[in-house]
Amino acid sequence: MPDKRLRGSTEYSSHPPTVRARARLEKLPEEKRRFEQAKNREYNAMWQSCTRISRREDYRLASLEGRRNMLVSNLRAVMDKRRQSGKLICGVDAEVMVKRHLRKEAALRAAQDGSRHVPIGLQGVSVEARLDHLDTELPLTSDNWLESDGGQSSGAHSNMFEHHPVLGDYVDDTDVAQLQDQLADTERGMRELMRVQIHLTRVADQTLSVVSTLAESNRRLDAKLEYVIQFLQHPAPPPGPSRVAAMPHHSSAGFAAPHSVPMAPAMQQPMQPTIQAIQPEGFRPMSSFDPNSRPEQRPQQMEQQPVQYIPEMASI
Repeated sequence: MPDKRLRGSTEYSSHPPTVRARARLEKLPEEKRRFEQAKNREYNAMWQSCTRISRREDYRLASLEGRRNMLVSNLRAVMDKRRQSGKLICGVDAEVMVKRHLRKEAALRAAQDGSRHVPIGLQGVSVEARLDHLDTELPLTSDNWLESDGGQSSGAHSNMFEHHPVLGDYVDDTDVAQLQDQLADTERGMRELMRVQIHLTRVADQTLSVVSTLAESNRRLDAKLEYVIQFLQHPAPPPGPSRVAAMPHHSSAGFAAPHSVPMAPAMQQPMQPTIQAIQPEGFRPMSSFDPNSRPEQRPQQMEQQPVQYIPEMASI
C-alpha cells in the first residue's frame, strides 16, 4: 500500500519490511487480501490513536492506571467510529494494543540516559501533524518516566504492573543494571557514613579527654592559689635567732651559720672517725691528739705538735 507518512504520496516505500509485506499480500487470494489490508488499516488507526493520546499533557501527568484507562477508552471510541462508518471490523484486541503501547514507552524511556529525549513513533502521521508534536519535558529514564498522582516522579518496578505481568517482567529485566548501580551507590554511601560516624566518635572522645584534663589543671591551680593565699595570710615569726639549723657545706667541717644552742663534740666533726679508719699509719700525726677533746683545745694541740712522716711508709 502507498506510504502515508507523506501527504499525497502515491508510491510504495522501499523499506525491506514493506517490500516483504507487499510481496506476501500479492500471493494471497483476493478475499483474504482485502481482510489483511483492512486488518492493517485498523491496526494502524488504533496505534496512531494511542500515539496522539500519548502527546497530551494530561496523559503525561497521569498515573499508570490513568494512562491505561485513557488508552482503552480512546481505542473503543475509534472502533465505534469505524463501525458506524461501515468499515470492516477485523477484531484487533484493544487490551493487547494498550499493553504493547505501554511496554514500548517503558522500553524507550528505560533505554535512555537522560541526555536526550525519545520521540514517540509517528509512522503514518503527516508532516504537518508532526510539527504539532510535543516532546516530553522530563528526562526519559526509568527513574522518572512514570509520574504519580501527586506530580512526583517515581522509579519503575514490577509492583506497579500488577495488572500487566508481562510488562512487569520486562521492567524487572531492564532495570537490573540500574538497580545494581543504585545498590552499589547505597553501599558506598553507608560505608562513608560509617567512617564519618567513627571519626565523630573519636573526636568526641578526644574532646572529653581534653575537657577532663583542663578541669584537673584548673583544680590544681585553684589549690595552689589557695595555698599561696593562706601562706601570705600567716603571721610573720618574731625577731631573734632562728631555731632551724642550717644545712652543712660538704667542703668544710663547720656549718654555714652558728647555732644558738651549742652542739655536742661528736657532731662538730662527724667525719673524724671515718678519716682515722681509712688514713694510713704513716700519715697520722705523732702527738697526743685526742679527737674527743674539746674544740677550743684542738688548734693549740695541732700547732704545738706538728705532723711527723715516716719515710718508709711515705714511699709506699
